[in-house]
Amino acid sequence: MKSFAYAAMPASAYSEECWRLHQTLHESKGRFCALRTQHEGQLAKLEAQALFDNVDSSARIDGICLDPSRIQELIDGAEPASARERQIAGYARTLKAFQKDPDRFPIDAATFLAMHTVLVGAPSGKKSAYRQKDYVNMMMDGKVQRVPASPILAFETPLYLGSACDNLASAFADSASRKLMMIPTFAVDVMCVKPFDEGTGRLARLFSLLLMEKAGFDVCRYVSIDRLCERHAGAYYEALNACLGSWDTKECDYSPFVELWLSLLSEAYRMLLAAMENAPAGSPTKAQQVRDLFALRSNPLTKAQVVAALPDVSLSTIENALRALAQEGYLEKIGAGRSTAYLRK
Repeated sequence: MKSFAYAAMPASAYSEECWRLHQTLHESKGRFCALRTQHEGQLAKLEAQALFDNVDSSARIDGICLDPSRIQELIDGAEPASARERQIAGYARTLKAFQKDPDRFPIDAATFLAMHTVLVGAPSGKKSAYRQKDYVNMMMDGKVQRVPASPILAFETPLYLGSACDNLASAFADSASRKLMMIPTFAVDVMCVKPFDEGTGRLARLFSLLLMEKAGFDVCRYVSIDRLCERHAGAYYEALNACLGSWDTKECDYSPFVELWLSLLSEAYRMLLAAMENAPAGSPTKAQQVRDLFALRSNPLTKAQVVAALPDVSLSTIENALRALAQEGYLEKIGAGRSTAYLRK
């Protein structure tokens, strides 16, 4: 059986770039802690936007596309009208719950099962079950081929997931452990074990956000990691696949995915710190809130999306701010009419 000795992994198990990023992240965390008390009002806005972005991008990564206004309604507690809407609402509810109190969610297989039940939109009273299939059908070279779902057989998944969770929980209990390295390493293990027939990747990303909270790195509250994963989807899956081929051998190299994950966190910190350092201390003006909204977005926003994201800012103020930011050259105007959107240059 594969060993999940997270606490005992030698420094040589990771690349030099991983360690450089690891050091940079600790420095970025220190800079953020020094600034956060001066920008509480701004951080509250960024947190609300990051929650929306995480829910929206996570759904799109899984092929679920929904109108942004409806996503916001589900985040705010609207009753889901379909299985897909239950998945979106469940993701939002779980993310909000562990950001409020991460200690309520222990690192164990029971937490995985409970979170998966919510994430797949299971009907009330129905609980998730472990993977049942050893093989899946995939299109390869123009033909449908039957390939193994995982190096681990279906009946082995509870044992492997339980062992991975127990070893990670033990490692996290050590305050001196290298938690930032362990989080993406554990994510690779989960995706290779593939404990569920569907939703494993989405759950691995969400559980990583929980582990970030437990490790004391809450940048994911203010910048959407799911949005960055969507933005860098090609690199994300390339790094993951680089780890999969040798996962069940002693030569398994986690560095490609660990490096990718840490680079995403570094990008998130850069975006967050830039937004904070360029903003005045104290409560931002209404116009500044519109600018702040775009500071952490790499995708276009329509006026309707801005209105939904900033409910306490009047329509006229938003229109004036968008016009001013476009004239200033901070935003690029795309399209015309109702489809007009704005993109930060």
